[in-house]
Amino acid sequence: MDEETNGPSLGEIKRWTVPALRDFLRVRGLKTTGLKDDLISLVNAAVLLRYPIKPDEIAEDRRRSAEYAELLIVKGTSTKLPDPLSLTEGWIKETDGGVKQWPPVSYFEVAAWILSEAPCVSLPRGSSKDQERDTLHKRLLSDYKEGKAYSYFDSKWLNEVLYHPIAPDSDMCLVKTTCTPSQSIRNIPHTVWVALEKKSGSIVSAYCSCFAGLGSTCNHVAAVIFNLDHAFMMGESTPCTSKECTWNVYSGGAAAVLKAKPIIEMEWVKPNYHKGANRTPINSVKKKLFNPLENSTNKPTSSGLFDAMFPSCQNSTVFKYMHHDTPPPPAFPPQADFNLDTEMETETTVDCTPLQSLSEMASGKQTVQSFIDSLPAYTINQVATIEVETRGQADNTQWANFRSGMITASNLKSVVTRNDTLHNEHTSLSKDPQPLIKTLMGYTPLDPDLPSLKYGRLLEPLAREAYKGIQKEKGHQNMEVTECGLFVHPKKAFLGASPDGLVQCTCCGEGLLEVKCPRTSAMEKPRENNTDFLQLSERGDTELKHKHSYFYQVQAQMGVTGRRWCDFFVYSKAGYHLERIYFNEDFRMGAAVAAEQFFKEYIAPELVHRKIDNEE
Repeated sequence: MDEETNGPSLGEIKRWTVPALRDFLRVRGLKTTGLKDDLISLVNAAVLLRYPIKPDEIAEDRRRSAEYAELLIVKGTSTKLPDPLSLTEGWIKETDGGVKQWPPVSYFEVAAWILSEAPCVSLPRGSSKDQERDTLHKRLLSDYKEGKAYSYFDSKWLNEVLYHPIAPDSDMCLVKTTCTPSQSIRNIPHTVWVALEKKSGSIVSAYCSCFAGLGSTCNHVAAVIFNLDHAFMMGESTPCTSKECTWNVYSGGAAAVLKAKPIIEMEWVKPNYHKGANRTPINSVKKKLFNPLENSTNKPTSSGLFDAMFPSCQNSTVFKYMHHDTPPPPAFPPQADFNLDTEMETETTVDCTPLQSLSEMASGKQTVQSFIDSLPAYTINQVATIEVETRGQADNTQWANFRSGMITASNLKSVVTRNDTLHNEHTSLSKDPQPLIKTLMGYTPLDPDLPSLKYGRLLEPLAREAYKGIQKEKGHQNMEVTECGLFVHPKKAFLGASPDGLVQCTCCGEGLLEVKCPRTSAMEKPRENNTDFLQLSERGDTELKHKHSYFYQVQAQMGVTGRRWCDFFVYSKAGYHLERIYFNEDFRMGAAVAAEQFFKEYIAPELVHRKIDNEE
């Protein structure tokens, strides 16, 4: 007996008969064929690994039933979901309006769900492994977008998706469908269901009847998420009375869409999430016309021969008179202090005082005026430090901290309008500044799960890449677009801006990028008739309205960052609007005066005394 493994030693195993060896392996579900030496090795490995005995069918069914019951309990609560496999009534078909009730689900939920369900890959936020987690998150998304999960959806392997609201007052809902098996389309389809939060679209629980289904993270579950994501991104998951629904409803499953063809007529395509229907076959026309019997065009040349010989014959006389790409040796090999006349040790001092947010500056101040008088003027280095510390924007807590009490570019129009109203004796509009103060202080943050915000957040990275591609095609040299954090005005610490990108190219210099992805034009090219911020100019061109908050936003961004132009880019999967807006100093100055007045009269007192905050 081996004391470490509590099992037979290798010497004892060697004395076993072949039937005994096979019995040991059989009850553990391991391979039982092969020579005796092979069986001995397998048994010894199973002993060392403490490989468990395979449970019988009754015990296995009991275990799976218990695991399935756990899927019906909402994690972290005592709430129990109704069993979707037992629910027979209340399901709404796609053709009966079920699509319009689907929650706003995105494919990002797939990776987030896997990271929360798989302990072996879950890495807590705030730990030293944040970078590992982000890398893993991106890899999981990439694997699902380019692997089987997306191909199941793209190839119409999913059957009709049914929707169940559970109850009118329930925060959760169910979706259920079947998915054709990938190995044999004539086999019984896998049953898949997913429980989701109605408002945010977050996955609560999931199940599939396939072999890996109890793990809740199989490709069939991910395919359902891609189905819901497609509806959300195409703008079909909410009622749309202005146009006929374009949702591609249930097609009858894989067996209904597959048709026999000669191989030469088939197009072999790898599904891709970002390319969608705009993809080229793997077997292109050039490949189809390739004939291996034709003579090769790669004939040997003298230059090819010389290139092959040069590495081993560099000092040969013939190569001294031929051009080659090897760089000449340096005229002065690196040596310590070779070109130094004298050495001098110096000490430098750096201002290491941590930069404070407006809330931190106001803390401890007795009067509003003392706070206003203490507002700093930032150096270029300090502005750059704040920008770096706040990168990631909404995903960075420092970004929210510095924005608290600050009039940012996105809120400038609201501040200017409200300030004019407050100082206009003849207006009948509301003069209550509290709602805007709460917004600027961060007391009432926007709900990140609002469909319009979520849609824009998901499409922004695609829009940024599309913008770079468009500009490079137009001939912009060395085009670079860099994501950034919060910029603070160097002389007005209460003014800030967070552009969507810093742009630089050889021909145009430095500028900004502001991206908009409105859901109203999800399936159309952005125009004046499907957005509320574009209009036709006198020349007949589409342009941004100068009285819209977006125009105030880009002017404020340029005023804060010091850059002289901003590319306003409106993106959808059906087209785009790109407009270069130049800095208008007179416009910005007028808005800045109103913003400073509003800050001193309403925001600064709240930062110092916290009257509204204490009343909440």
